[in-house]
Amino acid sequence: MQYTNEYDYLIGKLTEQEGVVAQHLVDGKAIDIEEYKRLCGFVQGLRFAKETIKDLQERQEQDADE
Repeated sequence: MQYTNEYDYLIGKLTEQEGVVAQHLVDGKAIDIEEYKRLCGFVQGLRFAKETIKDLQERQEQDADE
């Protein structure tokens, strides 16, 4: 995958990892409730990280425009 900047790279890598976890959840392999909770929390963390990176990118772009 081609990345245009460091933000896209980070977001892309986080998105890839989210896809790996999602695929693990839907593969149909039996996991216990604790593992399910852990994986869901992990996905929430990945999404939070992506949103934080996007926010940082927007702030830096706004600062550059001023």
